[in-house]
Amino acid sequence: MKSLAYAHQQVLIGDAAADGLLAYAAKLGTLRKTEAIQLRVLTLTGEPALAGFLLTPGAPLMTQTVTSEYAEPDNNTSVDYMQRELAHLGAGYPLPEAWGVEVAVDDMDFDSWYELQEGAP
Repeated sequence: MKSLAYAHQQVLIGDAAADGLLAYAAKLGTLRKTEAIQLRVLTLTGEPALAGFLLTPGAPLMTQTVTSEYAEPDNNTSVDYMQRELAHLGAGYPLPEAWGVEVAVDDMDFDSWYELQEGAP
């Protein structure tokens, strides 16, 4: 379970969903794209909720591992969607460990990533 901070709010979310959201937001940011995504979360008191996240370049997201007595919310459909989108967009960096996917460093295109970061054509 992870704690996710977004827009001055903090929620609890499963590891795969949290890691996937960060990876997806990072990829969208490098491409200067925006997307809204909904995930099942828990409030800090354990109440289930549906949260919407607007992923924009520079969107401040932060996760941290937490110990929780609550069961992780089911976000399998959303995690599958983010996996498909990252595969379609070309991840360009390691995918979340919770997804069980390994990407060799040699397979990553760091030059393109740095060019996007610097705003080069």
